Amino acid sequence: FTTTLLSWTAIEHESGLSSAKQLAYLRQAIRWGSDFISQAHTDPTTLYTQVSTRCLS
Repeated sequence: FTTTLLSWTAIEHESGLSSAKQLAYLRQAIRWGSDFISQAHTDPTTLYTQVSTRCLS
């Protein structure tokens, strides 16, 4: 979800992010998320995920 939202933000607000000199940082964050997802999906039938049963409250 986060990587999708960051990508959408880059598309919708590219000029503002560019003028604020933040576009490169956003692209770096998107790249990190995309690489993480790609590495977790090792073949067509395998996707590694992280699950926790710990209560955070």
